Amino acid sequence: ILNEKDESQLLQNKINLFKDQNEAFELASQLRKEQFTARFLLQNQRILDVEQQLSSLYTAYIILQNDQSTEDNLRESLLTQLNESDYQSARHLNDHPDTIEEAKSS
Repeated sequence: ILNEKDESQLLQNKINLFKDQNEAFELASQLRKEQFTARFLLQNQRILDVEQQLSSLYTAYIILQNDQSTEDNLRESLLTQLNESDYQSARHLNDHPDTIEEAKSS
């Protein structure tokens, strides 16, 4: 059987233990919160980096697409000129068959 003083001391020890446990729980909660915040910030930075990379890739794609369109237009123009030249040469040779004979004899 405990006397009043011992019971009081035991109760005080339990109170102190509860306070220590509560403080440890609060510190652990604060640490988890700080870890979450750090991870969240890091993840946001990664997302921003990926967005920037995606934007750069899209810009590069647009530039390449414009370059390709320019090259396609040039190729089409050159092909049109080549076909026109071939047509003119064939027409000339058709209109002047003696030109072929002159070319063979020289």
